[in-house]
Amino acid sequence: MSSYFLRLALASISLAIITTFGTGLAHAALPAGFSDAVIATLPQPSALAFTQDGRMLIATQPGRLHVYEDGALFPTPALDLGLDNRICANGERGLLGVAVDPEFATNRYIYLFYVFNKYGICPLAKPDSPENPVRRVSRFTLAPDNIINPNSETVLIDNMLLPRSHVSGDLHFGKDGYLYVSVGDGLCDYASDSGCAGLNDASLDNHMLMGKILRITRDGGIPPTNPFQGADSARCAQAGRTAEGKHCQETFAKGLRNPFRMAFDPNASATRFFINDVGQSTWEEVDLGKAGADYGWNLREGPCPLGQSSADCAAAPAQFTDPIFAYRHMQGCEAITGSAFLPNGYWPDSYDGAYFYADYDCGKIFTLKKQAGGAYAAETFATALGKQSAVHMAFGPYEATQALNYTTYGNGGQVRRITFTGSANRVPTAVADASPRFGNLPLDVAFDASHSSDPDGDALTYEWSFGDGSPPEFDQSVTHTYTAEGTYYATLTVTDAPGAQVQTSVRIDAGNNAPSVTVLSPIATTRFRVGQPLKLRASAVDGNGQTLPDRRSAGPHSCTTTPTRTRI
Repeated sequence: MSSYFLRLALASISLAIITTFGTGLAHAALPAGFSDAVIATLPQPSALAFTQDGRMLIATQPGRLHVYEDGALFPTPALDLGLDNRICANGERGLLGVAVDPEFATNRYIYLFYVFNKYGICPLAKPDSPENPVRRVSRFTLAPDNIINPNSETVLIDNMLLPRSHVSGDLHFGKDGYLYVSVGDGLCDYASDSGCAGLNDASLDNHMLMGKILRITRDGGIPPTNPFQGADSARCAQAGRTAEGKHCQETFAKGLRNPFRMAFDPNASATRFFINDVGQSTWEEVDLGKAGADYGWNLREGPCPLGQSSADCAAAPAQFTDPIFAYRHMQGCEAITGSAFLPNGYWPDSYDGAYFYADYDCGKIFTLKKQAGGAYAAETFATALGKQSAVHMAFGPYEATQALNYTTYGNGGQVRRITFTGSANRVPTAVADASPRFGNLPLDVAFDASHSSDPDGDALTYEWSFGDGSPPEFDQSVTHTYTAEGTYYATLTVTDAPGAQVQTSVRIDAGNNAPSVTVLSPIATTRFRVGQPLKLRASAVDGNGQTLPDRRSAGPHSCTTTPTRTRI
């Protein structure tokens, strides 16, 4: 019995209770001349990065790092942090950030931000428990065969406390050659001396790596221009903290709630970046990254004191830095997520200098540009992405231009690409359906591409490659028989009449069956209040009727969670 199926089944128990799944749509609604297409399908894609030779690295929240190369996913994950129980991926936790070293061509270094399962358990409802997992930044080596040896891990920052959520976890290299890291406030106070949400003052604690932007060298050292150094500072990379009254030398900026994503400007001559800080009840904000800045959380949210919703709030006190742009919660837009700067010269001139940012709740992408008077203004760029979309965005090479790539948790999890085509032929959308996707041998699978489409109405042709060495087939709907046990990725290539191609893949587990899961508690009619702990219990049997044990006992699987308002 595959542990993949067991983890997936058990994860669905808690997700069904505390999360509303996004429905997702076939493609976004875009301005004329732009096209949106799915390029990869995989569960919970959380972050993207590109190597200098054009490969796309795709991090997924459950802990897998995938490589997308030459128009398709590499069939084997480069790394799976879940195989040795190294990661906690429940709630907002997991593998949340990936970055590529500027000198990757010679050192092959990549960097990951993930929640480390330090104590072998992953409690969600114990904000001050010493058993909580911790946040970690590590460097790995990606071999030429697109595989990472887990033992190549070099831990650069460790033991960043995580009382509950607000993990953050974005990673980027600046033009100064240093690695920047975003770290959220943990939602609840690590010391239990303030509270949760707006009461949590952990971001104000200079001796903690919480609610901060960090900056380190590729080896984990302190850049000489970091703002907090001297006798009143110390290293925090090993313990995640230092003595009260001191500053962590890794800190670049502070006073943030949940700086979920950052974006670095490729057009600037020096390091310039924006920070998307997810708000609480009133404001979402974009901050200009600035050494030594204090953005004011938990005393301020957006351009106002916490809890004040007037757009005419006075400017921040001298010790705080106001955002360059903020928007109030309205019309369903309440959680700022992915962002990216457009490299100038690839799209129409009207987009040069634009900062693209997304909202996870309303499923929209906006452009942000500075106006003649110096203020920033936003315009809608894309709509109808669906909820839980544009979690992460990154511009990357596509043919002779640059495309905006984004991840969505909708439609089971996808990576999508927005391209500017003008009046030229646009890329079709490939949708691969398969039934069944697992079962005993011989396994007959019906593949169907009828939901594929072309934005220009062109006729489409189809090619199915089944991943088991058998020859391809070329009909819209085909049936294929798998005769050997294993995990296969069937790839669909869709080509329109002028020759534009797109690929997608679907996983098939031949000779394996998913377990049957029974949720024992809570029962379907259970009602709960926010903050009330819930005991989750389930049992599972494999395809042969054998009861599946958990890691601690042979009894029903169980855990405890605390429902919260669905927020990033």
